[in-house]
Amino acid sequence: MKYEHDVIRDLMPLCIDGIASEKSKEAVSEHIAECSDCAKEWDMMQKKVDIDKELEITAETEQYKKTAKRLRKHSRWILLRVVLCTIAALFAILIIGNYIDGARFTLRGLGRLCVKEIHSDLYATKEEMRNAPKAEYTYLGDVKSSDGKYAVGFMIIEQPDLGYRIFYSFDADRHDLPRIGMWVGSGYSTDPCPFEAGAPIASEGHSFSVNDNGIFGASGIYAIDKRIRSIEYTVNGEPRTLELDGNGFGAVAYNSEADIPSKNDWNYGKAFDADGKLLYEKRPVAVTENGNESTTHKWVAVD
Repeated sequence: MKYEHDVIRDLMPLCIDGIASEKSKEAVSEHIAECSDCAKEWDMMQKKVDIDKELEITAETEQYKKTAKRLRKHSRWILLRVVLCTIAALFAILIIGNYIDGARFTLRGLGRLCVKEIHSDLYATKEEMRNAPKAEYTYLGDVKSSDGKYAVGFMIIEQPDLGYRIFYSFDADRHDLPRIGMWVGSGYSTDPCPFEAGAPIASEGHSFSVNDNGIFGASGIYAIDKRIRSIEYTVNGEPRTLELDGNGFGAVAYNSEADIPSKNDWNYGKAFDADGKLLYEKRPVAVTENGNESTTHKWVAVD
């Protein structure tokens, strides 16, 4: 049975899509075998379908690639967040552990622990300590070793209800890796300097720590007489000058054995005001205690 060209061409898309009946497929096959024009149309339709399928596959592939890229990026971000959270958690645990162990990020914070320790040592019972007023303190300053791993801090500690007032020093270090830069007390003053009645100067320190590079230590001076602005002393016969700050405090660090004053060096010294006027000298003074006479060195006003 012969069909018109238009009818055959209308059936072609149905055959290409696979939804035409068997008779329609036979009719199209017979027709294009005899009609070159319809055969060309048939080829063009098939090529167009192939191109459309390729474009569709390409689009799907690109969409898949984009989706896969987003998933990979999201996965990396999730992994990074997990790693960062784990590091932060470990860091926090390390900080808390060090804090409980008495480490602090600042020397001033470490000094507050010293105040609490002294406050508890001043009372016979815990009940007395709880009922007592808090100890008062003034953090004067600190000096550090040349490598920054060791330090000596200085402060004034007062317990008003007991009339207790001392010039106090403490040693600290932060050279251990688990400390992550936190300071920990390596030693406290076992013989803090009390404020003597009428004394113009309080001195404290002479505490030495052996670090990786040798010797480190420091000595501090606190001027009770606020006119004093500098202290002159000697180290192995060589004159040195220690300038005091506005609070009357000054400290010197020793990073080598050659810098360490001898006991005899500290037995002598001079104190000057801002204009360079000599106010006090440290001299030997005879004292009697419990019927025994001895010689000590004290700061004496210069007439």
